[in-house]
Amino acid sequence: MPGSGTGTPVGSPGTNLIIPDDFNDFGGSGTFSAAELQIAISLAEADVENALSTFVTPTTVTEEYLWPHMPFLEGKILLNNGRVTSITSVTAKHSLNNDCVWIEDTQCGVILNSLDGLVQVVGCNFSLGPCNCAQGIIPDRLVITYIAGFTALESAVGTKIGTVLRAAIILRAREWLDAFSQGSGWAGFYNIASWNSMDYGERRIYAITIASSLGLGPLGSAAYILLNNLRGKPAIMLRSSGRY
Repeated sequence: MPGSGTGTPVGSPGTNLIIPDDFNDFGGSGTFSAAELQIAISLAEADVENALSTFVTPTTVTEEYLWPHMPFLEGKILLNNGRVTSITSVTAKHSLNNDCVWIEDTQCGVILNSLDGLVQVVGCNFSLGPCNCAQGIIPDRLVITYIAGFTALESAVGTKIGTVLRAAIILRAREWLDAFSQGSGWAGFYNIASWNSMDYGERRIYAITIASSLGLGPLGSAAYILLNNLRGKPAIMLRSSGRY
């Protein structure tokens, strides 16, 4: 049941992977202040997280779904974020007396594919794990809290993943800086396709352009290409089987 969950990150989602000083390792910070760089970094990290469907640092998320009781689902849910490191809690919600009052019971969940965020929840209609629901009651909704994102070890400075993440974030941050301060941004943002010297006129084009979640600019396109190295492969769920 991919894409049906709702919820927002909780805990410490404001933690950045990199700091303004990291710009010096990727070509310098120009004339921008540390505050300007930090704003651009936060926006760029949000863009990178959106492109990868996970967080650049470990983040706690709570989402709510319809209970996956259909036979072909077998309790499997594809969470909104990948790179799941742990499941904090699973809660089943149902109404016994049709009185619109939720009754909540603690259940459990198993991570089947951490990279893609594929998990299996265990509740009243399964024989595995604890079950506190009334006999024969199938839960209506599921609330799951989990931790997702690149671990500190994965994104450490000097590692391949850490370098790719930092490069992509800074490339995208440069575009944000350019958007906020026209005229004082980074050189080479555009290519001049043609120009006239009399009554000066010119036609500008992007150096490289890829329609992506990171925009149409050349640096965002470069960041998107870099992030291809970190994207997981989609899980394949076979109907009426325990495999994926």
